[in-house]
Amino acid sequence: MSFLQLIAVVFLLSLAAICTREPTKPSDHYVVKDLTAKLSNDYIVQKGDSLYAIGFRFGIDYQKLAEWNQIEPPYWLEEGQSIHLLQPNKYVRLKPNQVSANDKQSGSNVNNIKKTDFDWQWPLKGKLLRGFSIEDNNGIDIAAKMGQPVYAAAAGKVVHIGDNILGYGNILIIKHNDMYLSAYANNHKLLAKLGDDIKKGQAIAEVGSIGDKVCLHFEIRKNGNPVNPIEYLPDK
Repeated sequence: MSFLQLIAVVFLLSLAAICTREPTKPSDHYVVKDLTAKLSNDYIVQKGDSLYAIGFRFGIDYQKLAEWNQIEPPYWLEEGQSIHLLQPNKYVRLKPNQVSANDKQSGSNVNNIKKTDFDWQWPLKGKLLRGFSIEDNNGIDIAAKMGQPVYAAAAGKVVHIGDNILGYGNILIIKHNDMYLSAYANNHKLLAKLGDDIKKGQAIAEVGSIGDKVCLHFEIRKNGNPVNPIEYLPDK
């Protein structure tokens, strides 16, 4: 076989692989993976991973992951490190007065933080293409133009950037406080860097595409759980 024939065969094999690859749909993305379907309760850290990204991927509060795995701030991870995704089976006996005190304190912290106490803005102006659904869309998709600026929905710190969360493309995650994260997915370009302190309304990225649609996928996570952004954002 000549060199040119060999090149032709390689090209045809590559083309066949591309054409037979299982297509992905936007509806297949943006959902928290079901841990009950996993054979293992552990996750092995990959290059570019962060505790925030792992928590985001599996719908677990990063603070719980840190506690379960005894990881101290600023939550550095090493490639190949094993992360427990479920709470270790440890039992600590507390006195009755300790239990009630802890319960009261926990309940009070949650109840004192209301949606109206945190000031959000829309990450960009555009038509709502897809709404929130816990089954197949853990955020909202907003129509835009390619390269249109994406703005931070609230002040915070960039805690994760990259394209290693399956289905989210080039994603940027902002930590606003111990309870809230926001995520901006499938960007064409990121304007903010990891660790940057971000002001509300600051341009942090440029819009990219989701399949054949040019739009921004936006999520708000509360204690690791996806919530409907429309219930938090102001009326347009």
